[in-house]
Amino acid sequence: MFKMKRKKSKSLRPGRRFALLWHRPAQARKRAGVASRSTYWKKWRRNRARSNRYARQQMAPYGLFLMAAGVSLMLMLLWASGIFDIARERFDDATAHFLADHGLGINQVSVAGRKFTDKAELYEALNVRPGNSLFHFDIVSARQRIEQLDWVDQASVTRLWPDSIHISLVERRPIVIWQLDGELKLVDRTGQVISSEHLTEFGNLPHVVGVGAAEAASDYLKLMSRHPFINSRVRAAIRVGARRWNLRLDSGVDVKLPDQGEHEALRLMTQLEEQHRLLARDISEIDLRVPGRLFLKLRSNKVVQMKSPGVET
Repeated sequence: MFKMKRKKSKSLRPGRRFALLWHRPAQARKRAGVASRSTYWKKWRRNRARSNRYARQQMAPYGLFLMAAGVSLMLMLLWASGIFDIARERFDDATAHFLADHGLGINQVSVAGRKFTDKAELYEALNVRPGNSLFHFDIVSARQRIEQLDWVDQASVTRLWPDSIHISLVERRPIVIWQLDGELKLVDRTGQVISSEHLTEFGNLPHVVGVGAAEAASDYLKLMSRHPFINSRVRAAIRVGARRWNLRLDSGVDVKLPDQGEHEALRLMTQLEEQHRLLARDISEIDLRVPGRLFLKLRSNKVVQMKSPGVET
């Protein structure tokens, strides 16, 4: 007998399948796996909750990342706007006023070691006003500003609780008076210019002249300390070519020193002075630039060559 083939039905969604089977008798629904309406919806809600929980678990790291990025961006914008600096300044001002009102304001400043440093410049560098908070006062910055003053070599700034500041100074000590382009200035041992004031108080210092004389002044003084007789006759030392010295004596005689071997040249001059009393002669210039020899230029423009212990003309 001929049998017709059944067409395979397309699979339906659970909801649609349930709707089509709900019209059939209970036995047909049971065979199709649909026991009742309430059972179906319970399964559907359980599956839906499971799917949502899984989706949240998968998306949680991305959500945290986006949240952190948003917070970071907001903080960067606030920082760029300067709101944090403004808030900090207002907080510091409020705190400073509170402390000053309760006995921690600066009411007294004491200074030790000041002799030539200008008082007005010192207080300007300290940058403090009566009533400022002692707790908020920056002693490190104040010390750095004070040490920038011309006369100050070293400085220390100390808080004296509850309302005072003490400044201790070590001032620079001039060693020579330096002349350049007609201007006179005091110079310390490092060759640094101190000031063009208070020259009268240091009028007995050696006088050096010319470019590079300030930097070479310390070595010059060490050299002349080994020849006290000649040093006592020097009125000025002129730096020539930033490499050697010419000495102007009190008698008007010029002594030309070499760029090397200055000590030996001055020793030769001392020996010849002891033997022949050179400085008592009618000379205008002593040239010591040739090692071991001395040339005298007389005021008559005649040149005399000398060496220890004799004399040559």
